[in-house]
Amino acid sequence: MQISDKGSLTDIPNYLTQKGYHFSQQQLSNSVIELHIKQVS
Repeated sequence: MQISDKGSLTDIPNYLTQKGYHFSQQQLSNSVIELHIKQVS
């Protein structure tokens, strides 16, 4: 998933962490991050 909304750049990773999701993130530019979310069973 790629995110470019300024508020979501930090909100979505924080939310995923709080909910216990495992993910990696890569900074594509100053205004875009890419998240790779892994399914947890």
